[in-house]
Amino acid sequence: MKAKRTQGWLVAIVPALLLFGFLSLDTVNQGNIVEQNNWLPLLGLNINFYIDGLSSLFIYLILGMGIFVFAYANGYMKSYPGKSRFYSFLLLFMAAMLGLVSAGNMILLFIFWELTSVSSFMLISFFHDKEGARKAALQALLITSIGGLSILGGFIIIGSIVGSYEIQDWIAQASLITSSKYSTAALILIILGAFTKSAQFPFHFWLPNAMVAPTPVSAYLHSATMVKAGVFLLMRLGPIFGPTDIWQFVLPLFGSITFLLGAFFAVVQSDLKRIFAYTTVSSLGALVMLIGIDTDLSIRAALMFLLVHSLYKGALFMLAGIIDKRVGTRDIYLLGGLRKPMPIVTTITTLVLTSMAGVPPLIGFLGKEMIYEASIQVPVVAPYLITFSILGNIFMVLTSLYVGYMVFFRKEHHWPKQPQRAGISMAFGPLLLASASLLFGVLPQASIQPYLQSAIEAIKPEHVELKIKLWHGFNKVLLLSIATVFMGSLLFMFRRITVPFFVTFYKKVFTIHFSDRFFSIIDRFMRMNQRKADVVQHGYQRRYLSTIFLFASILLWYIIVQTWGSRSAVQYDSLSWVLAVICLIIVGLSFMSLPARLGRVSVITIIGGIGYSVAAIYLFYGAIDLAITQILVDSLTVILLVLVLPKLPRLVAFTNARGVVRDMVLATVFGSAMGIIAYTSATNPAANKISDFFEEFSLSIAHGKNIVNVILVDFRGIDTLGEITVLVLASLGIYTLLKFKQS
Repeated sequence: MKAKRTQGWLVAIVPALLLFGFLSLDTVNQGNIVEQNNWLPLLGLNINFYIDGLSSLFIYLILGMGIFVFAYANGYMKSYPGKSRFYSFLLLFMAAMLGLVSAGNMILLFIFWELTSVSSFMLISFFHDKEGARKAALQALLITSIGGLSILGGFIIIGSIVGSYEIQDWIAQASLITSSKYSTAALILIILGAFTKSAQFPFHFWLPNAMVAPTPVSAYLHSATMVKAGVFLLMRLGPIFGPTDIWQFVLPLFGSITFLLGAFFAVVQSDLKRIFAYTTVSSLGALVMLIGIDTDLSIRAALMFLLVHSLYKGALFMLAGIIDKRVGTRDIYLLGGLRKPMPIVTTITTLVLTSMAGVPPLIGFLGKEMIYEASIQVPVVAPYLITFSILGNIFMVLTSLYVGYMVFFRKEHHWPKQPQRAGISMAFGPLLLASASLLFGVLPQASIQPYLQSAIEAIKPEHVELKIKLWHGFNKVLLLSIATVFMGSLLFMFRRITVPFFVTFYKKVFTIHFSDRFFSIIDRFMRMNQRKADVVQHGYQRRYLSTIFLFASILLWYIIVQTWGSRSAVQYDSLSWVLAVICLIIVGLSFMSLPARLGRVSVITIIGGIGYSVAAIYLFYGAIDLAITQILVDSLTVILLVLVLPKLPRLVAFTNARGVVRDMVLATVFGSAMGIIAYTSATNPAANKISDFFEEFSLSIAHGKNIVNVILVDFRGIDTLGEITVLVLASLGIYTLLKFKQS
């Protein structure tokens, strides 16, 4: 029982040990780490890992946040059943993220990419008894999986251009990739996949809906790690596609739109987790915008803001969970006055909200200044980038002040229950993250500069030395920062006017709810599939067989017409009279089975005679084993059919005279095509016979003298295994039906 009470702390040892081991590698000073393991080298698929400064920065975030989240979950998940399942899913996700950011082969990266989507689905739907959790999990899975298939297409295109799927080979041959006529298609597919994962407009809506997940999931996946996977991919491919026009147009455009919309949507929300979710969307937009600018300053700003956002947003989600647990609600209009009953939470939240607002000396101030500095350095698009950045940051300031006031300093409140202080397990992570935001802001050079420098060199190898300082003197960037804080504070001062105005504006202008439209599209798609299934999957075996024979006949006759002049004359003198008699018997028995007046047993007996006649052909050519197999299978089939058919209902005539003619025409067309194919095979023997291969290698390679057995067991062993599996499943199904009938 004691182990269950401390389960989160015990699981937190795993990321702690991994982080300690990784720090011992000292990748910042020792350079890159490459681990190569051949898998399918002829196809360019290898299990290779490549850890440079960029990977290292993400690994620090994944493992560091993992420690705090697992410790936090120990207190948060205390009263929920299925904690072991929860921690297993969370560990699986952590492993997938570590594999994603350290993968050196892009197909391997794709595998981990999809694994993060699957593990995220399981975590979002943890409260699977709630319909909202199931719908949100399905929505996130579908959107990110579509994006995953998109990037797979892009990877395959680039891999075919380079002849390799190794990221180092791609970077080394960047000019070859960008000069290819297929590079644009590959880039668009990859950008689409990255946008779905990192919740960029118009795919942003799945992230706020995913807030139905337990708060540790929101703090870990949807603020600090998984949503950064798309950002990581864009950073990784920046050295290849960064100089292209599409990259520098699409990423800043959609990133800046997402930045502004996410910040605005956060202002009009009332649920704490949804507020922080939309600010996460906004921050992800800022990151994509900075990556798209693709200058030294923008990449530096992106890496700094990546760290800034992970620190304050992870803490904010944890604090939202604490308030929800201790007060009973996350609605800011019901909260208020928590400053006195929850002083520690108030202090921590004030620090991280100050960082989100970009106020010194918190690290958020450095991130905001770098965004402005990078935006004004792009002469062509600087006006709209600066405008979107300023407006987005103004809304972030307003959100920070408004949330802090409504939750902690407003006198009016409607608490569902009396607030309780947070335990050490839940307060541990937010406290350290808030302290880190302050420490990194005051002493950036001594704390984070080496790691950011190493990450920048992985993206921009020619980058000059990075220098991070809290104070840069009076300049245009500082004036923009002051103006942002002033405008945000001014909007907050008139909050009784501004916030209701923004809410009304939101309801009147943003009438399209993307989440509802998404499910509407899914519903229409399912209805369309149902209509198609009603036509195609009608349940009539006769129609299925007719369709198969019809299309097979069309294809066969097309081949026959295209190769009509290549046939040789048949050598009639080479035919044996014995074989001719057997063939006549088969034809005669076939016609004998046609009359409808014959009973079932008579038809089955005639068909059995046809099977024995085929066995006689095998004997004629000396294939004794095939003949024995044919006789055994045919005998068993006849016996089973004779035993089963009398138990079935009487035959009913479903086919009229027109149907008989139709079936006769179809049978004639298909049968004649098969006859011509057989004739062609007999009169035009192939130069290279596959039988020669089996005859030569059955004994030397497979160590078997019976060629047929060797083919079934060795050369086509997978096919045989599949057939056995089908038989086993069919047997289990029959057994289940019999048991069900008996019960």
